[in-house]
Amino acid sequence: SSSEEIPVDERGINVIFPGHHASPDFLIRRLLLEGGGTANGNQFAFSGEMKHLTHQSQRHSAPTSLHLEATGALRLTADVTLDRRQTVPQDRFLIDIPAMDQSEQILGNPQKMAMRIAPGSVSIRADLRVEGDELDGQIVIEQADLRIEPSLGAEYARYLTGDRLGRLREIDRFQAHVFLVGSLRQPRWRLESNLGEQIAEAVNAAVRDELAARQQQLMDRGRQEADREIARLQNQFLRENREL
Repeated sequence: SSSEEIPVDERGINVIFPGHHASPDFLIRRLLLEGGGTANGNQFAFSGEMKHLTHQSQRHSAPTSLHLEATGALRLTADVTLDRRQTVPQDRFLIDIPAMDQSEQILGNPQKMAMRIAPGSVSIRADLRVEGDELDGQIVIEQADLRIEPSLGAEYARYLTGDRLGRLREIDRFQAHVFLVGSLRQPRWRLESNLGEQIAEAVNAAVRDELAARQQQLMDRGRQEADREIARLQNQFLRENREL
């Protein structure tokens, strides 16, 4: 019958007979983790566990895994799988941060047009896979309580009167997807976001409203001038008739 041979060590040869599998020399089946730290000066705590930790993964039936949960100033859940059982390593990283404080941001040029993004809370979810040196995955960033306050500088204020940019305040949700591909040494990324499209729609609507308002003003001014000219002609006609 055939048998599997394991490399010779100083004590001799280990022979694994059919139906039996080699076991790793060192294996931690379950390791509990607990600790804490600070984030932006505030305390957080974490706990979790690591399973199937060994330096001889090809001799074990399960990949190494890590599960962590953090609470307090930093809230997150992380699940990591490190699979070294095959020739090409296969790893996966799942990270979920349900709420992270977002400070105030200023987008644009205050001298022209700018938007103040009020402080809020963003969520971050990441799903990354690494096979050998190849990377594939995405990161999703969301903010559900988005608040935008637009402002116009002197250069643009003459083009948009009143509160034409008020529609920007109706944008209350932001979502962005970051797609990652390529190698670990030379990763490539692509960003897709609904914020740019929403801002463009709001600004385009503001421009349309401004053009419609100015067109109406021109029409009203034209009617007023026409009415004055008609009244002048009528008065002139009446004066000439009286003279006759």
